[in-house]
Amino acid sequence: MKRNLGILVPREKLPDWAQFLASLSDHPIIQDEQGTLRFQANPFVDYLYRKAPDLNGMVLLYQHGVGTRDQFMQLYRDLGYSLAGFYDVWGEVLDEMEGVAEVLTEKGGTL
Repeated sequence: MKRNLGILVPREKLPDWAQFLASLSDHPIIQDEQGTLRFQANPFVDYLYRKAPDLNGMVLLYQHGVGTRDQFMQLYRDLGYSLAGFYDVWGEVLDEMEGVAEVLTEKGGTL
């Protein structure tokens, strides 16, 4: 499955629930043929994943201290993960980040 196929969605056209996820990086967001919003896949990472599709093994590496949270979050975006799936995986961290972002915004700062 080619995950780079889809229509680029401008940030201002994203639904409210997707705005925070989109704000985490400048990674492009697309809408695929089924209407799913997803991060646009990095062609090289997508190729590697198709050759060795063991994301569970990659997550085990993360759990054992290989790489940072930000690197693994970027990996999921580069794989073209759907926004809903990304939240399923990283929801607890994202909720914490969103809470921090809200406090900073109230105090005039940014993440």
